[in-house]
Order: sequence, then C-alpha cells, then structure tokens
Amino acid sequence: MSATICLCLLPACKDDESGNGTAPMPIQECTIEPISGGAIIYYTIPSDRNIMYVMAEYKRNGKQYVERSSAHNNWLTIEGFNTSDPVKAKLYTVNKNEVRSDSALTVNFIPKESPIGMAFKSLKILTGFLGVVAYWDNPTRTELGVRLMIDSVDRKGKVHWVEKNMYFSRLASERKAFRGFDTLTYTFAISLTDKWGNISDTAKHTCKPFFERMTPKPFSTRFWDPANNPPKVPFDQNTHLNTTVTFSRMSDGVTVDPPNQGGANSWLTEARSDRQAMFTLDLQRKFRLSRMVLWPRTGHRDWNIEPWIHLYTVNNVLKFEIWGTDVPDNEWPLSDRGYWLHEFSLNAPTFEPDVPISDRTFRDDWQYMGFFEVPRYDKMGYPGEVQLALRNLGWEFDFDPDKNPVRYIRFFVRETDKGAPTPNAVFQICELSIFGNDLIPQK
Repeated sequence: MSATICLCLLPACKDDESGNGTAPMPIQECTIEPISGGAIIYYTIPSDRNIMYVMAEYKRNGKQYVERSSAHNNWLTIEGFNTSDPVKAKLYTVNKNEVRSDSALTVNFIPKESPIGMAFKSLKILTGFLGVVAYWDNPTRTELGVRLMIDSVDRKGKVHWVEKNMYFSRLASERKAFRGFDTLTYTFAISLTDKWGNISDTAKHTCKPFFERMTPKPFSTRFWDPANNPPKVPFDQNTHLNTTVTFSRMSDGVTVDPPNQGGANSWLTEARSDRQAMFTLDLQRKFRLSRMVLWPRTGHRDWNIEPWIHLYTVNNVLKFEIWGTDVPDNEWPLSDRGYWLHEFSLNAPTFEPDVPISDRTFRDDWQYMGFFEVPRYDKMGYPGEVQLALRNLGWEFDFDPDKNPVRYIRFFVRETDKGAPTPNAVFQICELSIFGNDLIPQK
C-alpha cells in the first residue's frame, strides 16, 4: 500500500502545468480508524498531478468545519467530538487553482470516547488543606481547562456558581490542589473544557477544608552547626561553601537571588566526601504535612541576563525524597552510624567501610513521605520568561494527607544536574517552605 501511495504522491510534487480550472479527480476509497473524539481517514490520492490537498467538510456541535491535508499525505484527521453519535464527513480533492472535485466521498464513523469524557469519568474531588484536591487522567494528553467553582447565594436568594480558579493541563495523570479557602463548609464544583469548546458535566464535593499554616521559620539550627564534626545526625550535610551561602538562607523568606551576587540568598553546601546529600529538620511542632514549596537558585555572577537557564543547573535540586517521624530526637540511636545510612551509601562500598551496616535502619522507625521531582518546564517547551515566572511562584509538592503527623523530616537530595547521587554532597536551595496542620495533639 505504501508503494502505491508513493507512486501517487510523486506527480503531485511537480508544478501545475495545466493552468486551467478543470476539477480534479475525486477520492474513490478510504479506510477509517476511529480515535478518541474523532477519526483518522486514510485514502488513496488519485493520479492527478494538479491535486494540492484533500479537504473534509463536517459538522460538530451544529457548526460547519473544514479540515485540510496536503496531497503529500494519505490521511486526514477529524477530531473534537464529545459524542458517540455517528459523524458524517465529505472528502474532496482540491487542485492548485482552488477548484475542488465535482463529487465527494461520503464517510461515516463513530468516534471513540472523547478526551474530555475520559478525563471527567476519572475525575475525583477530595477534601484538601484550605481547599480541595482534584485527580483525573488524560491519556491522550489533550489540553484541558479545569474550572473550579463554589456555590453562592445572591441578594435574591438564588444559588449560582462562581468561578474561583481556571487551570490548564495536558499531563497524562494530574493531581491539582486548589487552595485559598477558609475552614468553612463549601460546595465545590469542577467542570472540564477542551480546545474545541466542549464542556463536561459538573462534579460536586461538599466539605470543610482542613486548616493549614506554614511551619515556623527560620528553621531550627539544632541539627545544623558547621562546627559539629561529625554532625549530630550521622552523615548529615551541615556545611556551607562560605559565610554568605549559609543554612539560614534557606528559610529567610527571600525567594529571589540578587543579580550578580552568586546566589547569595541560597544555601550552598561544601564538597565533603564524609557527608551525604541529606539534612534533618526540626519543625518544632508536630504537623500533618500538606505540601512543600521549593525555590531553586537563579542568580550567579553575570548570569542574570537569562536566569531561567540556570533553574536546572548550578547544583540545584532536581529530585528528592522525604522521610518523617514524631519520635523525640533524644530517643534516636545517634551512636549507631550504620542505622543512618541509605541506599546510596550502601551502593558505595568506599564510603566509611569501617561502619557496620545495621540490621535495623531509620526506615524501620521513620515514615516515608514521598519521592518528588521538580517540574522540567524547559523540557515542556515553555518560554524562558514563563519558566522564571513559574519558578518565582515556587515549585510546589503535595504530601499524602493520610500520612501520620511528624515533627522531624529528613530531606534526601537524590539528584542534581551533576548526577545521582549528587557528588560529594553538594547541592543548593534558595528557599524552602513547609506547610501543614498543627491543630493536633502535641504529646
């Protein structure tokens, strides 16, 4: 079949020599492949060197539409339907004088379930911190608009929906937290829309959002003191490259590096082969964690012209893992150094070979809070200015709300731009904010 298509397509590459308005030869046959919300129509181009393209006329939601495909192709895609009703389309050939064939080939097909239909079917809304959390699947990666609304009563006592947020996504699987609400009872509603103007039904969820606040800042330095050698928690990274890029910078509330000052508002560690790329934080109270927001370093000497270039370089954290516990630190087996090793240490036999590996590790006592990756907007085709604007909002990571409350967390840097694990425990973070609910028993 491909050989036949090539023979039919080659003449179409030549210039139009006829110069007349004679109608081109029509398409005689085709095959149809239904897809989500539409169909791909395959056909054979007639042996007419003046054919420039194939066009399809059809109606969607009562409006007339036209799709075109070059004569160098042997297929045409029709999409955008949110229906299981039969669709009829007419295929014409069109020549270089914009004259179409006298007759059309009429095709009929039934689209598969639409992208918006599949997404809405999978949509779940759960109570979240200061709002709700929505989950949905979008296997075709079609861009969808997610509209969040709440019910409101006007002066006449009429209930209507008020839009509060509009979010766009093309991810195959999405989890989106909508925040900014009080701890009152609301009825939330979510509907989906697509680029073809289709609108889904409305899913509703009535709840009282969970309370949330930021954990205290600045972070406690009780586990971080560069004078400690070794650190209080074995293998923790408790150093800084110089007195400008210290641990305190990570929780000083400043999320933007000053231009041309070498990331002066970031914590940057010193290369130490006797440390691991991890650190321990005391949140000072028990929290049921909701989310974490991370800001990477941007500024560097002479690098402020296009700072987005460096969002994923200069030792910025790209992947990390969080563990937590509410066991008081005076009960930790700090003298058992093997207890604190993790898999990167175990995979590096040259790292402190004299330290015995315990049968029991911190994993037996600490709760796994999740593995996280920073969003690579540079690989998603976003312009640099947009990447920087999103970075300035902070890269947000949600914790599972079903996890137990914790007071202490261990932050493991699993990868920077220099590799995984990060060599010699070098990494940097401009600012880190942690949120949760501490209105819980504090015993």
